[in-house]
Parts: sequence; C-alpha cells; structure tokens
Amino acid sequence: MSGLTQTNATTPIADNQIQFNIMDPNNSNNTLVSFNWTKTGATRNSYLGNYNTTTHNWSLDSNDQASLQTSINNALSGYNSTHGTNYSYNISNLNQSQLNNLAVAQFGGSVKLYLNSAIADNAVRVYFRMPNGNNLSTYYDWTKSGANRGNLVGYQNGSNWSFYGSDQSDIQGKLATALAGTGYGLNYNNNNTLNQDQINAIASGHYGSSVTISVVPVNQTVSSTIRPAGFDNRKLLTATTENPLSDVVPIPDDLKADLPAAAKDASGNNTSSALLAKLVPGDLTNLQQKLNDQTNGPKVQTAIKALNKELSDAASDKYISTGLNMSYSGVQGATISQPTLLNYAANNNLGTLKSPTFKQLNIGTGNVVTNDDSHVEFTANSTDTNVTFGNPVNIYYKISDAQKN
Repeated sequence: MSGLTQTNATTPIADNQIQFNIMDPNNSNNTLVSFNWTKTGATRNSYLGNYNTTTHNWSLDSNDQASLQTSINNALSGYNSTHGTNYSYNISNLNQSQLNNLAVAQFGGSVKLYLNSAIADNAVRVYFRMPNGNNLSTYYDWTKSGANRGNLVGYQNGSNWSFYGSDQSDIQGKLATALAGTGYGLNYNNNNTLNQDQINAIASGHYGSSVTISVVPVNQTVSSTIRPAGFDNRKLLTATTENPLSDVVPIPDDLKADLPAAAKDASGNNTSSALLAKLVPGDLTNLQQKLNDQTNGPKVQTAIKALNKELSDAASDKYISTGLNMSYSGVQGATISQPTLLNYAANNNLGTLKSPTFKQLNIGTGNVVTNDDSHVEFTANSTDTNVTFGNPVNIYYKISDAQKN
C-alpha cells in the first residue's frame, strides 16, 4: 500500500518512506511543499524505481506512479489553497525527466521534484550551490545536438560517472564562463576543471532536467599600489616626470650681495634657478675671490654648502616615475610578504629610484663651477608589514647625498 503523509522538513523519515520536496520552478532554492510518501514493504536505501540498461531510463511501478501523481497534486492543491488565486501548481502527468529524477530516490531519504520549467529537450540545466547551501542566481543550460529529453547526459563507469567524447571539455569551458565574475569557480585553484563529484552530478543527470553542483569561492587577483616613502622620515615621495627639476629655493644671505642683477626670476626674486642659470664665468671668478678672502671666504663657503643642500633637499622628496609600474598583484586578502615585495621591486626597476637632476655649485681647484647633472638616489630598504593585497603598500627607501649622474 502506498500513501501520502503531509509533513514538514523536520518530520523523521521512516525506513519505508521517501520525503518529496517540490521545488518552486521560479526559484530553485525555494521549496513549495514537502510530504512523506509511504510504501508498505519497502526497505531503507532501496530505490523507488527500476533502471533500464537498454534505454538508460528509470521507470516506476504503474501503481506507485499513479499514487505519487495523486499525492503530488494533493500536496500542490493544499499549497495553492493557502497562497491565493495566483497559485495553481499541478502536474497532469509526470514526464520522463521527472520520473528519472524521482526513481533514483531511496527509501529513508528525500528527493527534490522540479516542476516543469523552460529547459530545452536537449539541455541539462546546471545550478551552482555555494558552501552555505544556497544556489547562485546564475545557472547554465548546457545543450547537445541530437540529445532527447530524459536521456542520460553521461554513462556509469564503475562506481563513478563519465561523459561521452569531448563533452567534459565543452561543459567545463561553458560552466567556467558562466561563473566568471560571480566570485565562485569549479574548484579552489580556479583551473576550470570539474572534479569527480561534479562529473557524477552532471553525467548522471538527464536532458530536459536540472542538476546541481557545488562551487567554491575563487582566489581573485587584485593589485596593490606601491607608494615610495623615505626610510628616515616615513614621508611619501612625490612622483614626477619633470627632469631636470625646476628648483626654487631661497638664496643664502651671504650670497645675495654677490649675485648679478640678472640673477632674478620673473617676479624679481633671487632664486637658485635664476642664480645658477644666469651665472657667467666672471661671477664664478668673483665667488672664488670671495672664497679666497680670509674674512669673507668661510661665510661664502658655508653659503654655497647651504645652497647646495637646499637644492638637494628640494629633489630628495621626488622621484622620476616615467616608465615605472607602481602596482603589485596577488590574491585578494593575502598578506604581502616584505622579502617578496622587495624582490619584486628589485626585478622591476623599483629597487633604486632617482630624483630629477638639479644644479650644484661646486668649489673646484682655483675656481667655482656649476654641475647640471646631480641627482639623489633612493634605495629600497623595507616595506610595510601586515598589509593585504588590494590595499596600498609603502616601500621605504634610504636616501643618498647628492651625486653626479
């Protein structure tokens, strides 16, 4: 004898019962109604139906099928009556796809029954189940030319299932494309390869129906912006494409009296740019004479050193960024390793940075000269710690004294 027992999801399932969960055709995560169906004499783990090795389809005993048909519609009728006139779910006849799905149910367990949906006769719909048990809103209908509703997608191969011909390669590629951008993949390595459990689920499915496979979060590659900073002061360096540097720094007082009238900028101010651009050999000779003067020499020498330091300081917080890639990529959320980042910097032209070139007043042997090709170098020394990919990360640079290129 077979019969219907209306139930909820927490009702225990007896050894001679199967719990049928009728799923919402518009939302595969939503169960419309559940009921326990009983068959006298059935034993736990035995199958409801019978498998035909010739047609590769499952079938139900005619009495069981008739009883189930009635039980299903009784359950749906009860659902419809409590959810208003907009609901009129029913099944006039169980199709082959539904029969295949139900027949593999085992007594003492449960099975999902999917109402008719817009799945083509030659398609199998693949739903993606997240680790939390819910399905992604994304699904994919994989089609095969010549396939008929109710036919198995693959074939049983020992204790597992396999695909025919090149079907696995095609399915893997299509499913990987469908999952792109969802944050989930077929496996943790995100290499677009189905595992055996996923193969079993799809290959044992039937055309015209749906299957569900488990998916996992994939490792998303993101970039972190590299920010150079001074090692001693921890201040960020400024990127520039300007070279040489248009330096504007104050002129030391002890040099102002010896500047030519022409050594002024557009605003009439004495500046380093104006000074070093306008100095002529006669001016350098005058400075040298001052240096040789026992009274004023030390003052002028100190002033020249002060000017040189100001020029060097003006460049020591700037680096030439032309042609540099200031990004570092890795797995989102993973911690950035200091040795790995320093190695990346060394191999990507970030191990040593240079400032724009600038002028210097150098005291030579018997004269004073201007050098137009001095620069400051920045050498990578350490990095931020406990920073994860996707967030900015600082590399700290040791700063050299001014030196010739």
